[in-house]
Amino acid sequence: MMHASTKTPVPPPAAPEQLPSALGLRSTVQTALFAALIAVGAYIAIPIPFSPVPLVLQNMIVLLAGLLLGPRRAAAAVMLYLALGSLGLPIFAGGAAGPATFAGPTGGYLAAYLPAAVLTAAIAHRYQGTAAAMLATAIGAGLILALGALWLATVAGLSWHGAAVTGILPFIPGDILKVLAAVALRRRLLPLFREDR
Repeated sequence: MMHASTKTPVPPPAAPEQLPSALGLRSTVQTALFAALIAVGAYIAIPIPFSPVPLVLQNMIVLLAGLLLGPRRAAAAVMLYLALGSLGLPIFAGGAAGPATFAGPTGGYLAAYLPAAVLTAAIAHRYQGTAAAMLATAIGAGLILALGALWLATVAGLSWHGAAVTGILPFIPGDILKVLAAVALRRRLLPLFREDR
């Protein structure tokens, strides 16, 4: 006499598209998180008496985004931050907002965040390692200072020397510390950001 099989049916494997979907959600959350962190960094600002540009933490967050997120997501985080500020959220340095901010003395620094994040990410993720991350972050920081000072010279009617004195030199010591801090944070946080870069 034949007996019916009592084997428990094996559930089908998860659909392969579920993994990219999960990675896509994780990527979106991380991108939005860095946009928010850049905004928070704008409020950590120290005015400099002889410069219209304050010392802020947000450029370090921009560079850290490049180190952790890779070029595409770092660009997305910075663009999201800039877009929200342009639309009127008071998330630029000093609580400034709106597209007119880009025409002011800090406009060049803000505009430099996007190429700096992408360049930092491209170098760091192409060559890997701490030395490459240090070089990438230093280049990104230098690019922000150079483009920021160039625009400062234009809007303030300064010579290049005057723009360097007010828009570059006061920020070099702080930027050195920011580069070191960003690279140190990268070593600790990179395992959390490896996926979908």
